[in-house]
Amino acid sequence: MRYSKTESTFILGNFNIGDSVTITVTRLSDDTEVVTDAACTEIGSTGVFKYQFSQTITSKEEYLWVMSNGSQDQRGKLVLGGFMDDLAVESTAQSIKAKTDNLPTDPASQSDVETKIDAAEAAIRGADNDDLKTVSDQLDVVQTDLDNPDQYKADVSALALDATAQSIKAKTDNLPTDPASQSDVETKIDAAEANIRGADNDDIKTISDQLDVVQTDLDNPEQYQAPTDGLARESTLMAVKDKTDLIPPDPATISHGDANWKTATGFATQNPPSQNLDDYKADVSGLALESTAQAIKNKTDSISWADVITLVKLAGYNITRTGSILTIYEEDGSTVWRQYDISSGGRLRL
Repeated sequence: MRYSKTESTFILGNFNIGDSVTITVTRLSDDTEVVTDAACTEIGSTGVFKYQFSQTITSKEEYLWVMSNGSQDQRGKLVLGGFMDDLAVESTAQSIKAKTDNLPTDPASQSDVETKIDAAEAAIRGADNDDLKTVSDQLDVVQTDLDNPDQYKADVSALALDATAQSIKAKTDNLPTDPASQSDVETKIDAAEANIRGADNDDIKTISDQLDVVQTDLDNPEQYQAPTDGLARESTLMAVKDKTDLIPPDPATISHGDANWKTATGFATQNPPSQNLDDYKADVSGLALESTAQAIKNKTDSISWADVITLVKLAGYNITRTGSILTIYEEDGSTVWRQYDISSGGRLRL
């Protein structure tokens, strides 16, 4: 029997009812067994056995089948493909008809179609008459540029880093919404400087020199002590007191047997030691009074370190603070000029 190469067909064999039947199928083109001892199925209790056979082929193939119950066999030839596949089947004809039914009743001639195609091609090519090769070459150039995106990136090497910009922003965020102009700031600074300098227009150098003079005086406390070289010692005063204690309250009434004591040449005309202790004190009228020293102290106490720092910076000097130590540098910014201990208010000796 001949079947289409895509068909699946049943091979039938006649044996005893209830037999166990197998089938072997051999491809005749190369004698290859494509089915070996496959079990067949009995149709009911008829003694007729079947086996469904199919193969995937691309061209005509012929096969020998042998069906056996072990004691007897049946055989036959099976052909797949050939002229059966070359004939147009109904489904194919219907598919062709579905296409031809869409053709217009008056289809265009070959020349009309060619004219339309030429016009469409000219419209597609455009004024430059470019073909796909030209466009492809242009796209290759564009792709080469796109493969190098760095050439389109802006050079940002000179731009501030985000961290730097954020740092600047953190500072500018603290600026007032209506900051003072440069002239207003300078006017305020000039006024503050004038207030700090005072009526004498003193600067830090002048105050420092005055403090140096005061410090020099304070470093020599003996200059404020009253001279005692001309004063009587305590022992001398006590000796004098012992003598004067012997003098009676009214010495003129006591007689010692000599009337001359009461004469102009007697004891009454002598100059006995004074009993007024103030006569023995040193003259300190030329020394500074406590009120004067206190006034000097009040003057120096009124100078705040904030004023000193402000004036130093306005004068163009560098100033640093480490703990309670305030250091003022010369104009070169590195040579120490003065150092002060803020906690005690005293100047440190360099």
